[in-house]
Amino acid sequence: MILAASRAGGSPPPVLVLGTRSCPNAAELNYAVRTTGFVRDLLSAAGVGAVVVDENRLEASSLDGAAVAVLPYNPSPPKEHADLYRKFVSRGGRLVVFYSSDGGLADLMGVRLGRYLSVRVPGKWSSFRFNDGAPPRVPPEVRQGSRSIRPVFPARADARVIAEWISAGGSPTGDPAWIASKSGFWMTHILLDDGDTASKSRMLIAMLGACDPAVWRDAAGAASSGIPGFAGDDASVIESVARMAAGSPNSAAILAVLDRARSVCADRLDALRDGRHADVVERRYELGGLLADAYGLAQRPRRPEMRAVWDHSGIGLYPGDWDRTCGLLAGAGFTDLFVNLLGTGWCHYPGGIFKASDLSAELGDQLAACSEAARRHGLRIHIWKLCWNLEGAPAQFVSEMRRRGRLQASVSGEEVAWLDPAHPDNVRLEIDSLVQAVRRAGVDGVHLDYIRYPGPRESYSEISRREFERETGLKAESWPYSARSGAMGLRYRQWRAARITQAVNGISGAVRAAAPGVLVSASVFGKYPLCAESVGQDWAGWIRSGSVDFVCPMDYTADGAAFRDLLLLQARIEGCEGRIIPGIGVTAKESRLGAVQAIDQVRLVRQLGFAGFSLFDVNPVLEKEILPILSLGLTAP
Repeated sequence: MILAASRAGGSPPPVLVLGTRSCPNAAELNYAVRTTGFVRDLLSAAGVGAVVVDENRLEASSLDGAAVAVLPYNPSPPKEHADLYRKFVSRGGRLVVFYSSDGGLADLMGVRLGRYLSVRVPGKWSSFRFNDGAPPRVPPEVRQGSRSIRPVFPARADARVIAEWISAGGSPTGDPAWIASKSGFWMTHILLDDGDTASKSRMLIAMLGACDPAVWRDAAGAASSGIPGFAGDDASVIESVARMAAGSPNSAAILAVLDRARSVCADRLDALRDGRHADVVERRYELGGLLADAYGLAQRPRRPEMRAVWDHSGIGLYPGDWDRTCGLLAGAGFTDLFVNLLGTGWCHYPGGIFKASDLSAELGDQLAACSEAARRHGLRIHIWKLCWNLEGAPAQFVSEMRRRGRLQASVSGEEVAWLDPAHPDNVRLEIDSLVQAVRRAGVDGVHLDYIRYPGPRESYSEISRREFERETGLKAESWPYSARSGAMGLRYRQWRAARITQAVNGISGAVRAAAPGVLVSASVFGKYPLCAESVGQDWAGWIRSGSVDFVCPMDYTADGAAFRDLLLLQARIEGCEGRIIPGIGVTAKESRLGAVQAIDQVRLVRQLGFAGFSLFDVNPVLEKEILPILSLGLTAP
């Protein structure tokens, strides 16, 4: 893959080398693709174009004229590329290397490889702090929560540590994060898409700008107009926010922030006129922050309203300190927390019907700790249950389910690592695990996820065939193809949806009997009724029958028009009024939202009359970049 990027002046832009041959398997290759895409997108958003070169096509001419090449994730580059990189550096080019284990590349960069290090519980490596040896304009500290690193150490006189890893508690770890040498820069992990995006962008621009000054010129060109997250030029955006200040209880604070923003705009124009490219870029980041603050202050809260958030980690923001996580969420005006505490084959607490996870062994009973902290801070806690999906399940449990013939199969006969809802014992397993959980004190609800089939090509196991034929009286000849099309195909898809609905009914009935007053909800696909046919989720039917108290459609998109279309579709569904809580993908795989975009999506949710919203996901992005802006006005307690 080669993605061309143009550049004013004709000099070649930075080269990003996609590690297709560096990776030993498909999973690692996907990781390389995502990581390279993240670095490319960071540069693109800053106005810096780049050429992405697949290792399969990398040759000497790929680097001709370029001043800098980036290896975003190339753990074991092909040996024949060593000479290419050596010649590139010898003619004055510089490399930016992330997390490689190649000894030859380490020698070229003047570093010595250490041994691979990892931790189960996050927090040991939570940011990297730069010292005085770092390039100009690098932020003092950049947040990133890594669970593994491959330390490297200076091995030449010109090599030096320029950043150290810092723990979640703020203490230096002694582990190098970045090393600089005359050959370029080396980071001891890859760059994660886990927040502090502006700082990562600034860091990349500063490092690449130290290798290629034209990078600063490129970034200044983009920074001379437009503000991230807003539509329109500087003046129109500032005046638009100023109009929102009229009548706001925060009007004085908003106008003061906007006065500062106007001053920064003027400074930026002066810097652009004088050719001070780095100053132009710095003013852009500063202006974006000021206008986000002003926009946040201009919003107003709405009550009553469910303000929920998903916690995918199941251990909160601060492992071992649920009180701090719940205090932060309640202080930001949130009311409900869906905590990923229970899967299929595992749970984050002792005494369940499944094996307690290693995290619970290390951190203790997460259900008890979370629910106790939530009560102190007035939050409602919902046990987020991963249904059917065996991801993360102990290998012994998966083997036992396979031995008993309880897994799903695709239309082509391949095993699917999900339990089959057609098997009565699998439904009973879901019910029993949830009943056991809600009998514990402090649980306000259960939140069902993956309460569906993986997709339209799954659920064609012999179990499904047997149960379909038994319940319908039909004979599915030429299985599974007869159940893929025609009248029988339609009947089979309806039967699939009915099986999921039966499971939801069984779960909700048992949970409510075991713990009266506990809420039952579900994460669902947003495109209804298509999802009933594709994955068996007839969620509007669940609401109308009372099987669930509410659903959270996963409306994850950064496209404002697409988000609006999803909400309009859901708002028109009869019998579901007040029972749909749209999910907003702040940091979902499908979308990445800044604070301004998140505000705009919540505003639309309110305008269309929904009873609340839920944000994905509890992580450092939400903590540091989103909640501080939302809580200024939109979700003010």
